[in-house]
Amino acid sequence: AAHHLADLNGKTLLATCKLAQERRELQAAGRLRGSSYRPPYEVSSPASVTNAELLQLKPLYLELINEPALHDECLNIIETLEPDGAAAALYVLEYPGLTAQSRFDVSGLSGSTNVEGFPLQDVVKSISADQR
Repeated sequence: AAHHLADLNGKTLLATCKLAQERRELQAAGRLRGSSYRPPYEVSSPASVTNAELLQLKPLYLELINEPALHDECLNIIETLEPDGAAAALYVLEYPGLTAQSRFDVSGLSGSTNVEGFPLQDVVKSISADQR
């Protein structure tokens, strides 16, 4: 069974992304049955995740943002392990922003957005500011 995203640290998350790619390669070679993509971790949908769940994820995100070796390895996975490893890593990075989008009007069409009480706002800003 897949681990919940909140139970993973940076190293174990990146290892699961690499395993997802290896699984895809075994399927392509006909050595593994089944072909449907399954994320290598469990996490609530962005529309239904609670603030309590987001707070449990914050240490993982801070580790991915603040540890240069893990940050670089995560981006390397996205750039090189297509499709499944990259999809698994990219979804983790996109998840806080997707959650914010599901909660607020980020288009600005309804005026200012209230991000008070959204515990990963600093994470969203850090990820979106990354130039790589």
